[in-house]
Amino acid sequence: MTGDAEARPLRAFSPWTNPGFRRFLGGLSLDLIGDQVWFLALAWAASDVGGPQAAGLVVAAGSVPRMLFMLWMGSLVDRVGALRVAQVAQVARSLVMAATCATATTGKLPLIVLTVSAVAFGIADAARLPAAGAIPGLLLPTEGRVRGQGLVQACARLALVVSGPMAGVALAVGGLSVAAGANLALFLTAFLSFRGLRTYLAAATANPQQKSSVRAGLKYVRGQPPLVLALITATFLNLALLGPLNIGVVLRSETAGWGSGSLGIVFGVFGAASVLGGVMSARIATPARPILSAAGWMTVSSLGFIALGFTDDPVVTGSALALSGFSLGPAAARLTGFLQAFTPRETLGRVMALASFSTFGLTPVALSAFGFMAAKFGLDVAFIISGVGCLATGLIAACFPLARRPILHFESHAKGVRL
Repeated sequence: MTGDAEARPLRAFSPWTNPGFRRFLGGLSLDLIGDQVWFLALAWAASDVGGPQAAGLVVAAGSVPRMLFMLWMGSLVDRVGALRVAQVAQVARSLVMAATCATATTGKLPLIVLTVSAVAFGIADAARLPAAGAIPGLLLPTEGRVRGQGLVQACARLALVVSGPMAGVALAVGGLSVAAGANLALFLTAFLSFRGLRTYLAAATANPQQKSSVRAGLKYVRGQPPLVLALITATFLNLALLGPLNIGVVLRSETAGWGSGSLGIVFGVFGAASVLGGVMSARIATPARPILSAAGWMTVSSLGFIALGFTDDPVVTGSALALSGFSLGPAAARLTGFLQAFTPRETLGRVMALASFSTFGLTPVALSAFGFMAAKFGLDVAFIISGVGCLATGLIAACFPLARRPILHFESHAKGVRL
């Protein structure tokens, strides 16, 4: 295999031409919108009862089960099948919404009830995340998984844009009861959409006899340096940027006195740029070096976050976030797509559980770390440290020979054959 041949991008494949993947994207979009509406409505209801501190505690309680159970749920995905686990989790989430909708009609729910609802939803989410993460790897051929993740990222960013106004309208109309009812409709529609995937996933049957323990999955990953590099890169990317995006910009709005309107526009610009970045990464050819390409996009994104430490102007902040948001789409798509392309199907649930853990399970750690830096060193320094962390992660990942090594035949990797 010559160097010139290895340097060419993978052969073109449009994931949008796969009808099963289109159905999956439709159900996933509804699912993600419902997720965001739930967390916003839960925080609003808890704050209404016990103030901001209660809101933080209730939302944190819902994130703990995801952190504790996600890896074991990934093992379950490999044992019984991704679609089955995703559907059972969807039923559980729908039941939580139905119970919340019914009980909230009687008035404000006490904090203990909200906490129980958050924990139950978190347990179901711990199963849904690795299951939904594994399904694209079962639906798409190897050469289409990186581009397919571009569309997945676009759906995730679009959900962030849509969910805020939707939650606001639902809470204004009828409070938590209406928000939970709207979510119930979204989750049931997503369930029906995923149900239609059975035909397309018929060949991806589970094998209950296979060795699908968490320990076996971790042992497999440890023996695959490309997987380790991609997972570590994704983890540090999320740790660096979850804080600035989730609480940093909100704190900036409060200290600079922007007002809710400017804050909404800034987040809207970030969301729109993120969607464009995800769509763009789905349109262009998959690069021959996906990890190196992701590292390059990470360095671009880091510049926008570093810039946030030098301005409190909403226009400049929105421009910096647009640059970062557009760049994050291709970075995340290449890392996740590489994980799916490199991983054998019988291990996909556990590997995607690790990837989901780095994104969702470590969210409390990332938020706490950013809050500590903002309190200790100031908000400007916290933004700069986070951006430099993202930049360093991209540069260090690019220095590894594995990141610079062209990979054409992902299918050979997935079968355990080393190029």
